[in-house]
Amino acid sequence: PKAAVWPAVLLLIPAANIMVVGIFRLADVFIPVPTQILEQFAESIMPKELSAWQMILFLAILPGICEELAFRGTLLYGLRRRARPAVLAIVVGIIFGFFHVSYFRIIPTGVLGIVLTTLALLTGSIFPCMVLHIGNNAFSYFASMQRLPIGKLGWWAYLVAAAVFAGCIYVIYRNRTPYPGLRRSGSR
Repeated sequence: PKAAVWPAVLLLIPAANIMVVGIFRLADVFIPVPTQILEQFAESIMPKELSAWQMILFLAILPGICEELAFRGTLLYGLRRRARPAVLAIVVGIIFGFFHVSYFRIIPTGVLGIVLTTLALLTGSIFPCMVLHIGNNAFSYFASMQRLPIGKLGWWAYLVAAAVFAGCIYVIYRNRTPYPGLRRSGSR
């Protein structure tokens, strides 16, 4: 990836995270998730006996590497000639969302999967995806530990995050290195 991509990826970490939380809040209006389920989920993935560095390793670094190798590496590469880039981003993103099993996580995780797949398609590399994925998970962990009310922000904050997100995607698009071997429009 070109040098201009990396600052945009770093800005995408909080912007995408906050935007996806906003999408979760919007989805929660139509498919409400009981608070008890969210609390149980948080307890199950963040055991109190693990130290901060262990939590970052298990919640951010390992998933950021392993899931990106699986989804934006193997799966995207395998499907790259079967569909156009927009369809690829949606299909791989939805599969990523369903991989995370919990019904309340499918929509926000699927959106994040679409973002990560789009990033791979625009940069031609999974390394920016790994940085974004690790950063997103670490940001979520630290926000939770600091009790930052990301899930209770005003709607204007989610709109600002979406605007920053759009600006970052624009910068990445303008400095793109397309994914190799993609299906072209009109080709079969």
